[in-house]
Amino acid sequence: MIRPIPLLLALSVVAGVSTAGAGEGRPDPTPEPPASSIPADPAGRIALDAHATAEGLEYRRLTPIALREWRTVDPFYRWLLERIAAGTADRRVMRYHHWLQLRLAPWDRPIPAGWRAAALPRLLARRPAAPSAGDGTDAPSIPQAARWLPLGPWTIPGRVTGLARPGGRPGWIAASLADGGLWLTRDAGASWEPLAEREATQAGGSVAADPRDPARLYWGTGEGNAAGDNYGGVGLLSSLDGGRTWRTSNLFSTTIRCLALSPADRQQLWACGDDGIWRSDDGGLTFARVEGGLPAAGGTAIRFRPDVPTTVFAGMWDSGLWRSDDGGTSWSRVEGGLPANLGRVDVALCRDDPDVMVVATGTNGGDVWRSTDGGTSWSQVADVDHCGGQCWYDNTVAIAPDDCLTIYLGGVHGWVSRDGGASFAQIPADFGSHADPTRVHVDHHAVLALDGGEVIVGTDGGVYRSTDYGTTWQDIAVGRLPSTQYYGVCGHDTDAEGLAGGTQDNGSHARYTGQDWRWVLGGDGGMCAMAGDRILGEFQNTNLQRSTDRGSSFHDANAGINPGDPRRWVGVIEKDPSDPATLYVGTSRVYRTTDFHDTPWVQIRTQANFNQTVTALAVSPVDRNVLWAGYSLGDVWRTTNALAASPSWSAANAGLPTFRGVSRLVPDPADADAAWVVMSGFGNPRILRTVDGGASWTDVTGDLPDLPVNDLVVDPAAPSTLVAATDLGIFRSDDGGTSWYGFSDGLPLAAVVELFRHPADGALVAGTHGRGVFRLAPAAPGPVAVPDGTAPGTEPLRAARTATGALWLRWDTGACTAQTYHLLAGPLEAVASGGYDEARCGLDRGGEQVVAMPHDGTGSAFFLVVGAALDGTEGPHGHRSDGSVRPWSGSGFCGLVAQDPAATCP
Repeated sequence: MIRPIPLLLALSVVAGVSTAGAGEGRPDPTPEPPASSIPADPAGRIALDAHATAEGLEYRRLTPIALREWRTVDPFYRWLLERIAAGTADRRVMRYHHWLQLRLAPWDRPIPAGWRAAALPRLLARRPAAPSAGDGTDAPSIPQAARWLPLGPWTIPGRVTGLARPGGRPGWIAASLADGGLWLTRDAGASWEPLAEREATQAGGSVAADPRDPARLYWGTGEGNAAGDNYGGVGLLSSLDGGRTWRTSNLFSTTIRCLALSPADRQQLWACGDDGIWRSDDGGLTFARVEGGLPAAGGTAIRFRPDVPTTVFAGMWDSGLWRSDDGGTSWSRVEGGLPANLGRVDVALCRDDPDVMVVATGTNGGDVWRSTDGGTSWSQVADVDHCGGQCWYDNTVAIAPDDCLTIYLGGVHGWVSRDGGASFAQIPADFGSHADPTRVHVDHHAVLALDGGEVIVGTDGGVYRSTDYGTTWQDIAVGRLPSTQYYGVCGHDTDAEGLAGGTQDNGSHARYTGQDWRWVLGGDGGMCAMAGDRILGEFQNTNLQRSTDRGSSFHDANAGINPGDPRRWVGVIEKDPSDPATLYVGTSRVYRTTDFHDTPWVQIRTQANFNQTVTALAVSPVDRNVLWAGYSLGDVWRTTNALAASPSWSAANAGLPTFRGVSRLVPDPADADAAWVVMSGFGNPRILRTVDGGASWTDVTGDLPDLPVNDLVVDPAAPSTLVAATDLGIFRSDDGGTSWYGFSDGLPLAAVVELFRHPADGALVAGTHGRGVFRLAPAAPGPVAVPDGTAPGTEPLRAARTATGALWLRWDTGACTAQTYHLLAGPLEAVASGGYDEARCGLDRGGEQVVAMPHDGTGSAFFLVVGAALDGTEGPHGHRSDGSVRPWSGSGFCGLVAQDPAATCP
């Protein structure tokens, strides 16, 4: 029985479009009434308000828990589709549509509560023993004892959502990132280390730190802006030991937009949630909602008056600025000329004169108001339109604590005023290339103003620092903070180090053997394909671009594609594994090129039912003529003559759940009639298999934890071995999907959006939305040992490992002079540590060159693994250990850090 199409999916009905190809696929379901007859927001749950402006739609708030945990969002999703159908959808609506459509299903039941916390123990549990030889199973080519190596990019940081200075210590900065975790630097950004890689989320919304005790950290998880690719969090996490261990709380809001500690009571912590303002009096363990007259809206800002800590100001989304003079018991709206509706509002007070206040509003492109009498009266200052119409995404303000005339303002661009707002100077902007470290990436989300002219800002492209009141700036994240948010990643056909990928707001990047990652294409990137010197990439809304010179230049590659096609924010690009010049692209139709777009695209499938968009394409490695296509409402189609002038298609839907988008299609490595399909959202079935060309499907989800699955890899040597990329790490099954276990050793628990076998060497590659790209490598068996090695001549001594995290190596020349090296992201930087020399550095290409250590060529080089933050087992110096390292050698020298102490140089 075909169930009626839900209101939120009736895009073609809303648009009044006569759908092409209506005779294909499932029978047309009974349509719902036109959207105009639907009462506006019948459930009171629409998460996004809008009004018409000269530039189109400006979104004023995006608040409820419903969106953050993807619950009860039908009205919101319907609202998105209405905007798309009316032609009034901007890039944010399109991004939301792309991101949420494949994560909200099924529509007839709620998302399971606490799904992240429920999945985490399974992900971290010890893996089962590998199948023994002779047990009748095929030996997998994907090693079970393996770890994920980070491949960067180190040079393209992602979105930063919050900043704090732990213990008030100079040079210390804690940074919260969008699905990139929580990071700490103790040397003003010369090196960074991750603090919460194994928690149930890597999505950060805010961070706070005790100004007197650097060990006390508070992390508000879940993003609080309207980015469109946001992940929810798990509430408030707190640490009393500098981030080694974390405590949960009863604050389960999946977005914590801001945090503030009372200046009078270090145990009193306030938080801005999507569902209001919350307060803890026990150091962040238990919270109670702050009432007393505050409106029912999301919190956007909390500020204390430093000289009178019982005076608190709260920003409320679309509901103005509020003030309490009794520690939060009662509240009143701040007026005195200040508008009642301020959109997403931020507020700042000057420490040296708390009567000086500044408010940055989310209205009219970003207005700025200033008070010199503690908020009694307000006047509007210079209008620089700092948000550019997207204050719901980036709107932040701060005042220099020791200079009340200096205002730092952040929106699309950053601005600085040295005269109390009478005038503003724009901070020089970077648009994603990171080519000039003195220019600040656009889209400012956090600002931390400090004494002596120091100011730190967090943007869509990392962390920047000024020490002269914002006159000059320095990028302190590039090369040190791997946090790129990928939408898609692809591999080169013959170069095992060749990779490319598209990201959120940081463009597209590429790398080849002998090269680091390079920024090659602007905008929001997406999927890609590589072959020879050619790259096919895209930016938002499936706008295709082609390079024939390894990314040095790009040209439009949309010729042949119907410009009126409904398209996804990130369109599907698929390369034929047997012929790298043959590519397929999906809009609402399917297109083909057999010459990497030397000639225009050729349409090979008409528009789908209900204007569905293509969400998955896959070519059989057994038969190039077999092409599978999956769609946004769950249709699957198959052709067995894909290379014909007009391929014929047949439905392959039998047994598939209805109205759940197809996340991925995976053809069987040995059978052209067999394939796996990954369905979007929660609940089973999510992974299904067919052996008859789609005539029937069998659920093989098994006991996989209930969370969205984004990609699937099948081991060609042992097809019962499945590896699944999810919104919380990677899982593996060795029995065809019956049972699953965590397969994320060395991998931060970010969302993995892309997983594939590299075309050149078959290595498994994972693209994450917040921690860059990883590659699977076999792990050395047994514990780390202390080997001897020699390093002839004056060449540097080098070591390598197959795990992520922090690794300390102590090097002794035998003359009682020792050096310790700390392996982290960033260039080699020597610092003093515990009587030894310590250096911080990052993995080089493919994890091959990790650290270079000077050696005079005399005596023996002695390595001692002092500690490693790798997998959760406590080790020396309070860090986790039992990671794996392996020998690395090069021309003229050899360095050994291996399991076998007797290893020798080749």
